[in-house]
Amino acid sequence: MAGVRSDDDNPRTRVFSTVDGGKNWRPATLPSMAGDPHDLFFADSEQGWLVLWLRNRGGSVLLQSEDGGRSWKETPIAVPGGERLFFDAVRFLSRDVGYILADAGGIASALATRDARGWT
Repeated sequence: MAGVRSDDDNPRTRVFSTVDGGKNWRPATLPSMAGDPHDLFFADSEQGWLVLWLRNRGGSVLLQSEDGGRSWKETPIAVPGGERLFFDAVRFLSRDVGYILADAGGIASALATRDARGWT
């Protein structure tokens, strides 16, 4: 996987995937948003997580792939008080149990999931 930022007037995040060890690359399908790839982690060959730091809205979003990185969807994470978080890293111990390290206004925190859907 690789993330690339375009340099035109409408910068867009682009992610590419490979299934043959890097000989051929195909663009992945991402939600429409401008962000810089910050961290990428795959729990297995199909389930992956991508942290994007947003350029226009501030904060960051977590994207999830369930097809080996060919397509991505935003994973909603409710934050108490509506504060914007910057996700630094995402890691999974299994397909369901994972952690996100985040920064909220200079305060480090960790969010956890036991089902790969809800975060606390």
